[in-house]
Amino acid sequence: MITDLKASVEIYLAETHQLRAQAYKALAQPTDARREWQDSLGYALAVAESERCAADVSRIPPDCLDAIRWVAEARELLAE
Repeated sequence: MITDLKASVEIYLAETHQLRAQAYKALAQPTDARREWQDSLGYALAVAESERCAADVSRIPPDCLDAIRWVAEARELLAE
């Protein structure tokens, strides 16, 4: 139960930081956008690499799929 709650909070924080990064990018504030992408990446990785999202589970929860997508997106944008 606590693990699920922690993952729920982490996925919420990953999405929040992702949205903030997009807003900062739109406002032409690249330093702030980069910081938000880094924070989003950290939270998304915590979810994507959690036991709950293990590759051997028969049905991957939607939060895990979101986290995996956000990890890829953050890494791509941070590499620019």
